[in-house]
Amino acid sequence: MSEQAGAGLLLIGINTNTMKSLFSKFFGKSKVNLHKRLAKAGINKELVHIMDVTQAHTPENANSLNIGQLRFNTFSGVPPLLWWTLESEFLRKLIFRQVVIATVFNPAHLIKKLRTLGFKVDIKGRSVNVSKIVRGAKCDIGKMDYFFRIVTENLATEELIISMLTTTIEKVEAGEIPLNTLINLTYQQYFE
Repeated sequence: MSEQAGAGLLLIGINTNTMKSLFSKFFGKSKVNLHKRLAKAGINKELVHIMDVTQAHTPENANSLNIGQLRFNTFSGVPPLLWWTLESEFLRKLIFRQVVIATVFNPAHLIKKLRTLGFKVDIKGRSVNVSKIVRGAKCDIGKMDYFFRIVTENLATEELIISMLTTTIEKVEAGEIPLNTLINLTYQQYFE
């Protein structure tokens, strides 16, 4: 079962009940091979929906797939999965690893939006670096893998990532943050 959760994010539920025991799910050598399970599930048709075909075969092509899964260990400032508003039966299945929620994220849509907002995006292999010229100086966001991980592991939206980056740049433009300052952007998730 899969569901698109944003322009570039696909969620896939994988049943892991084929493993023999709870002990082997937690401590055994038999880890869930997401790549193999995703291929077996035949998600190729769904992957087409998260691709940005307008970028294909162009120098600006940022289509790629970042595969992850919802995890119980979290980033600092992020509530554990147990605190999320999930149905208790579904949460039980996650805890006892009867189900794994795989995530497939294509950053092409996010990168396209950043470029539209005037950010410079350099892609070298799997490394994505983002920067913007502000007040005559280069503001280097650096590698985007942290932001991609909070999308794949904590379901942060592309809009949230854009908001984090644009808000920071606006503060630099306004002089609230001086040039030549190292800023550690961290994601915090709140529940209302």
